[in-house]
This record gives sequence, structure tokens and C-alpha cells, in this order.
Amino acid sequence: IQFVSTVQSSKQTTYTTDFNLRYRILPSLTLTSVLELTLNDESKSHSSHSNLRWSPNRWISPSIGFNEAQQKSDGVDPRVDRSYSLTVPISPLPTLHVSLGAARIESYTGSLKTSHTDNYSLSSSAKIYPDLAADLGLNYATGGTVQNDGTAIDRKNLSGRFSLVADLSRRLKAELSNTYQKTLEPVASTGADSTLTLNYRPSDLLVSRLRYVHYWLGQTPDSLDFSFNLALLRTRKTRLNLVYRQQRDADDRYSFGLLGSWDISQIFSLQSTARYEMEDNGNAWLWSMKLFMRL
Repeated sequence: IQFVSTVQSSKQTTYTTDFNLRYRILPSLTLTSVLELTLNDESKSHSSHSNLRWSPNRWISPSIGFNEAQQKSDGVDPRVDRSYSLTVPISPLPTLHVSLGAARIESYTGSLKTSHTDNYSLSSSAKIYPDLAADLGLNYATGGTVQNDGTAIDRKNLSGRFSLVADLSRRLKAELSNTYQKTLEPVASTGADSTLTLNYRPSDLLVSRLRYVHYWLGQTPDSLDFSFNLALLRTRKTRLNLVYRQQRDADDRYSFGLLGSWDISQIFSLQSTARYEMEDNGNAWLWSMKLFMRL
């Protein structure tokens, strides 16, 4: 069981409490539940997640899940998002993993159902060579939304993704992914892009990443994202990292900051973040601190 309490201060104060429970009913049957409560000056919300997994052998481990998130604000009807899911992971070979999934997602405003979505997915991953892996994902979604005037709009979407991940060296990893998306309803549209990601770790203290995205259809400009993380202090109880990130697409954005953590005791730990962001439309300072308590 884990309790987490968070206090963030900007223009308002937000209190967040998490409760996590994992219970092994049988050697092959496990129940996991998570409850989160959030309260601030303007609204209060709670979310819950439950998952029941059955693992009769190492080849298959189906699970069913339930999620609900509710938000209440003064003078506004409460909003509820609810989902039900069934997932069936299968491992016919040690180097091949396949997962079948189905989910139902519903949204309510007050007592009125405003949208629903039925989602069906197939994903697989295979180890082709010791230094090369491939992933394939297919997804089909159908549903509808209700407008303010009461009219209903149907939605149908189809998407696919194929990627290759290669360990070019002990410290350099590359990933090439291709994505295709097609909207059938309400308005037909098609999109496709390719992404190249390089992760370079020259030492245990420095990690850098370069990500480039090319869009094959439409007028969306290509994007470039570069970041690095440098460890300034690393002890048994204290860690301090310097982070930098640069994003270039239609606009340029830069940010740098410090990430720190301190293990006060076996029960309490403290995490803090200070970041400065520079954009074309202005600059901003961001700061947060979190206190964790584990029992």
C-alpha cells in the first residue's frame, strides 16, 4: 500500500492523494486497484482504476479492467469518463509477443451520455536479431458524440504503426517508426508520418535524445526535438540533474531546468523541479515540489 501526497502552488493550491492496492487472490489471479483524489480551489475530482489478471501459464495472461474519472466544479454539471477493457496477451514463442484488446469508453455530462467509443486493437513485437526488434500495431475505433443541440455524429478511425528498433552500439540506440491514420467518418482524411529517434548515452552521467518527424501528407511542417539530461549530483540519498530541451517546428521552444530528489528516510522522500521556458510568445518560470510518504 502506498500513499502519495502532492502540494503544488501557483495561482491555486492543489492537493492530490493516491491509494494503491495489489492483492494476490490466487497464485494465478491478481487484483490491482488505484484510487486518486484531487482537490483545488475551483474543483474536485477522483479517479479509480481496477485490473484483474489471470496468468494460468507463461503463454497467456488475459485481464479485464475498469477505469472511472469524475470531475466536479461549482456551477457546472459533473463530468464522468468511464471505460471497460479486455486484454489478451499471448506469447507463442520466446521472441514473439501478441496482444489482442477490446475496450468500451463512455463520457457523461450530468446524466447525459455525450460520447461513446468501441476500440479494437492488435499489437505484436518480435525479436528478429539480438540487436534488432520490430513492432506492429493496428487499431480500429468506432463511436459517436452528441452535440449541444442533440444531434449525433458518428466516428470511425483506422490506424497502424510499424517500427524497427536497433542497438547500433553499446551506447547508441536508433528507432524508425512509420504511422498511418485514416478517418472514415464524419469527414474522411488521411495522415502518414515517419519518425527517427536516436538515443545516445556516452556515460552514466549524460543521456541525450534526438527526434525528427517527417509528415508525408498535408501541410504540417517537419519537427525536430533535442534534449539531454546531465547528472550533477548522485549519492545514495540525493540526486540532482540538469535538463535541456529544444523543439523546432512551426515555432521554436527552449527550456532548461533542474530536477532534484532527496530520500529523507525510508518513509518520506522529496522531489522538486525548477524549469525556465522560452517561446516566441513569451517566457515562463515553472516550479513544483512533491512530498511522498510510503507505509
